[in-house]
Amino acid sequence: AYFKNARMHELDDFFGDVHSDIADEEARLVRQLAAHVIGFMPDCDAAVSSLAEVDATLALARTSSLYDFVTPHLGDAGTDLHIEGGWHPLLPAASSVANDVLVSLASPIVIVGPNMSGKSVYLHMAGTVAWLALVGSDVPAIAATVPRYDGIFLPATTAGRHRSFASACAETSKVLEAASAMECALLIIDEPFKATTPTDGAALVGGLAVHLRSPQSTSHALISTHYASATAATHHTTVVVDEKTGAYTVRYRVAPHCGEDLDVRYGLHCARVSGLDDALVARAREILRSLLTHVPVEPATSTDVATTDRAIAVLAASDPLTAVRSLRP
Repeated sequence: AYFKNARMHELDDFFGDVHSDIADEEARLVRQLAAHVIGFMPDCDAAVSSLAEVDATLALARTSSLYDFVTPHLGDAGTDLHIEGGWHPLLPAASSVANDVLVSLASPIVIVGPNMSGKSVYLHMAGTVAWLALVGSDVPAIAATVPRYDGIFLPATTAGRHRSFASACAETSKVLEAASAMECALLIIDEPFKATTPTDGAALVGGLAVHLRSPQSTSHALISTHYASATAATHHTTVVVDEKTGAYTVRYRVAPHCGEDLDVRYGLHCARVSGLDDALVARAREILRSLLTHVPVEPATSTDVATTDRAIAVLAASDPLTAVRSLRP
């Protein structure tokens, strides 16, 4: 509500509604300017597009010079994707670990490894190198040969977003269908089918690998999973276990998989280093030992009930069949 005295009414009568008049005039000028400029929009769009292209090219050139990128070789559609000493350009150069990549048609790479061991970084490094090569940039590697891909696919359900199992399957199906229609495509599939049970997830990863190994496959594929029971595994991330202390050291290097039990889940170790309570992890270790040995776990005291409930929640997402080494004292 506003109060106006007689003098204010006199000023209103003399000047009118000045604020509204100013706003109306501003709006009129904007409309007039827009009507004049719109005729030059095609030229403006072309200029902005050209400047953006120059800016991006200069940025790529400067980055390539600063970080010693190399010029890749672009091969035909049937050429292997071969990266020697590649690293992810968004990681600090001093701390990043270089890895090699060699993928052929109908020969997908399936990487198993513990949480936080560099599987996702490895996959995204390969995809980034391929994309940079296709746009005409140098790449972060010692040497690289990249086919002329018709498309690079990273399913949204494997890109760090939380989706349901059904949507993950639907997304993967769409990607496989789209890639099959291309002469050559690159598939980056990070942790597929992780929203189901470990047994079903490992089985589906195996089925996906078999599908991509079909002689009719026109795709290069890199797949990661933490399901150590995935029989389709071709590579693994390396982890060193101290036999005395049970401590884990992740090397962030990818090596050929020889089929041995890598025991790569290490869920409890990752839970501990991520900051979960020591008592919670200790209780989870006892529950896991019971699951593996079928020996009843010691009953929790009344003060341990909350810790036990939280420990069960931690184990709910784990694959107990792949965590034997984590039971070592």
